Amino acid sequence: MADSALRKILVVEDDKDFSFVVKTALEGAGYAVQTAGDGLQALERVKQMVYDLVILDLMLPKMDGRALSLKLKENPQTAKIPVMVLTAYSQREEFNAIKKDVTLAAYLQKPVPMEKLLTEIGQILKPSEHKKKEKVLLIDDDEELCEMLSFGLTDAGYSPDIVGNGKSAKEYLSRNVPDIILADIMMPDMNGIELCQWIHSQPRTRDVPIIQMSALSNEAIIEDSADTGVMDYITKPVSFDILKQKISLALTRSRRRHENK
Repeated sequence: MADSALRKILVVEDDKDFSFVVKTALEGAGYAVQTAGDGLQALERVKQMVYDLVILDLMLPKMDGRALSLKLKENPQTAKIPVMVLTAYSQREEFNAIKKDVTLAAYLQKPVPMEKLLTEIGQILKPSEHKKKEKVLLIDDDEELCEMLSFGLTDAGYSPDIVGNGKSAKEYLSRNVPDIILADIMMPDMNGIELCQWIHSQPRTRDVPIIQMSALSNEAIIEDSADTGVMDYITKPVSFDILKQKISLALTRSRRRHENK
């Protein structure tokens, strides 16, 4: 793999056996790989060499993955290094916490097939294939559902942000314009239909496509949603495969609408 020969990767993992497996696979693909067994050692490594990618576990001794990621992003010399999280499914809460603080290049769940890992790394490190991840705002007070969707959206190549109610959504949208919004209908302080009306009344967000989610499936609710300019509707429990299709279709329609303006 000629174009990866000069790419340097730091693997931060305290499981020596797993670290060895990853290092061997990456070196076999032509990457230059160094390892660190904890967060502090990783910080020492990045002082000595400029890496093209840092792959880290979240649960690390001395300094955990979240703290390490923050250190990397706070330092101008390391802020632009892509960070990939490679961790266990049981660490979802820690992953959600880190997502609030830093932008991750990728998230992969252990155990991960080496072929999938190499494919993901190839996508991250190929400048010609770099693509800005589309931002998805998820508005729902169901924390468990939000965690599940956040993991799925990240794995599908999107960059999800989560807020739990209408007030928080307004605050978020006053500072950010996502590419698409997924909004529940039944929420505290402001229902989803009222929120969508507000979103489409604001100049900065009126063109953002919205998909509404709800356990309610009667036609009146769907018609009310359509009247607010909502592009699509999905009932709970959410089928993630169907949701992905709806997101892709909504984003395609949105792009075409902008091109025709």
